[in-house]
Amino acid sequence: MGIYVLLRSNNIRQILNTPDAGAIIVCIAGFGVFLVSWIGCVGALKESKCLLNSDQIKKAMAEYPKLENDDPKKEAVNVLQWSMKCCGLETGPVDWTTVNLSFARNLPMSCCYDPNDESQYHQCTLTGSPQPFQKPCVKATEETFRAYGGIISGFAMGIAVVQLIASCFACMLANAIL
Repeated sequence: MGIYVLLRSNNIRQILNTPDAGAIIVCIAGFGVFLVSWIGCVGALKESKCLLNSDQIKKAMAEYPKLENDDPKKEAVNVLQWSMKCCGLETGPVDWTTVNLSFARNLPMSCCYDPNDESQYHQCTLTGSPQPFQKPCVKATEETFRAYGGIISGFAMGIAVVQLIASCFACMLANAIL
C-alpha cells in the first residue's frame, strides 16, 4: 500500500499537496512485519529453537548476578518473575543454582516478593518461607499466551476487517469523485 502511494504520489501531490512521510512509514512498518514473519517461518521450517526463541531471557538470567539493581535487564527479569508468578527459566527455582553458585542459598527476591516493595524483603531461598514460585517462566509464559492468544487474534482480525472495509469505502469514494 505504501509503495503504491509512493509510486502514485506525483499524481496525488498535484491534487492534494501532501507529503510522502505517511507512505514511507507504512513501507517501513510493512518491511518490519515481513522480516519478523520471515524469521518465524524459517525458524518453524528448520525447527530452529534459536530463531523461534531468541534466548534473551536466558542471557539476562545468566547476567543477573553481575547487573546493577537499576539495570533494565535485571528489572525485566524481576517483573517477569513476579507478574507471571514464576521462578527460573525451564525447571523452576533450581535454574538459578546453575546460573550462579551464589543463588544456591538465596534466590532473586522476585521469586518470592514483589520487586517494587522492598519493605517486605527478607530472604528468598529454595526451602525457606515463603516458598519461591515453583512454576518455570517458560511454562508460565506459554500458558499466558494460550489463555489470551484467542482474544489477541480476534482483536487483530477485527482490526483487519475494519481496515479492509475502510479501504473499500475509500476506493468507492475515489471512483465516485472521479
